[in-house]
Amino acid sequence: MSTDTANQTEATLNHHIESIGAKDLDGIMQDYSDDSVLVTPDVSVEGLDGIRGFFETFLSGLTPGIIANFAVDRAAIHDELAYIIWNAGDEIPLGTDTFIVRNGKIKFQTFAVYLGS
Repeated sequence: MSTDTANQTEATLNHHIESIGAKDLDGIMQDYSDDSVLVTPDVSVEGLDGIRGFFETFLSGLTPGIIANFAVDRAAIHDELAYIIWNAGDEIPLGTDTFIVRNGKIKFQTFAVYLGS
């Protein structure tokens, strides 16, 4: 495992999580490039415009409670790969993301959540 690559992946992941917590759309977009791909159970989006549109909608649904209760339950980083399992209390008891990070940018991401009642 390349320590430099894993460190870059971890730094990108941390920036991404911090930007989401701050509802900082421009900060989030710094983590992506023109050829990035985001895959969810409902849609796949490619490129900066598609990803920006996804996060505009996503951020509008983040309540103060979701942000306050967000916690990473597990993070695994192996070179360019980052995998996290997280929750946001009762509103989102389970979330998971997988990231492939290249040159400090999220190249590929999968995202899924289970919404509580």
